Amino acid sequence: MKKIFYILTTLLLFLTLSCTSATPTLTKEQYREYTTRVINSDYKTVFKSVLSVLQDQKYIIQNSDFNNGLINAERESKLNDSLVDVIEKRRSNMKASFLLSEKEPKKTNVRVTLQESKKGYYTNFSYNVIDVVNIQKKEVYDNIFNEINKEIEMNK
Repeated sequence: MKKIFYILTTLLLFLTLSCTSATPTLTKEQYREYTTRVINSDYKTVFKSVLSVLQDQKYIIQNSDFNNGLINAERESKLNDSLVDVIEKRRSNMKASFLLSEKEPKKTNVRVTLQESKKGYYTNFSYNVIDVVNIQKKEVYDNIFNEINKEIEMNK
């Protein structure tokens, strides 16, 4: 009887650990470090470059405000991460929000927030949100800032 108890306890522990989130939660300071950069270019050039990069990455610009430095964009795509996503026709909605501010005449502070909404297809021909998460992978933000810097260099 004890042997069965230990086996069941071990299985339960294994299942519990395998279901926990693999992405660590970042502190506010770590998240801000990932999502903020000072770019060595004037505000107008950076603003236009961000818009261009978003369009290159198939985002639809929802709104932009040059005076306040705000850009919001969105794109939808198929998840196809797993067989369940394919069978249930799940989709993902990515939102990007940029806040730009001029630090000095040739330096612009850029902060970006990326959020993913996973949606599931339902019988009434619509998608309902299943899960919403802020992207916390440093590589994703590094890639965006690298693309912005490349766009600025191309436009010089």
